[in-house]
Amino acid sequence: MARTYTAFLARAEDWLRLGLVVKDRGEFLGQRILPAEWIDSMTTPASTNPNYGFQLWRAHPYQARRYYNPALKGLSTAASEPIRAKDMVFFDGVGGQRIYISRERDLIVVRLGVARPDWDDSALPNAVLNALDPVSAAD
Repeated sequence: MARTYTAFLARAEDWLRLGLVVKDRGEFLGQRILPAEWIDSMTTPASTNPNYGFQLWRAHPYQARRYYNPALKGLSTAASEPIRAKDMVFFDGVGGQRIYISRERDLIVVRLGVARPDWDDSALPNAVLNALDPVSAAD
């Protein structure tokens, strides 16, 4: 039985391709491979959690601590500050993988590495956004 929610081992280039499909609303290299409406549904807030879509997290509204269950207990991930791109969505892999995606900024950030209990979900995307736009970072 396939488990599509876990154990997806891929190279950084493959994670990037997945990010491109989401950013470009179902297109890859100018070819439609998924319906745009499906991607829109993935990135729409769930009725039970405004920070979650379909297997995809939403950076806004800001939460200092993001839990993986509705009871808001147990395993969680911190974000020390709001992510600067209001439309940022991201995949969160249990092995420390992240794919941060912003259509508005035409940006995809892929992070592979060891899972860390002290991971800050806002640090990496904000560092990249600050480097791309240092003037407004000071605002």
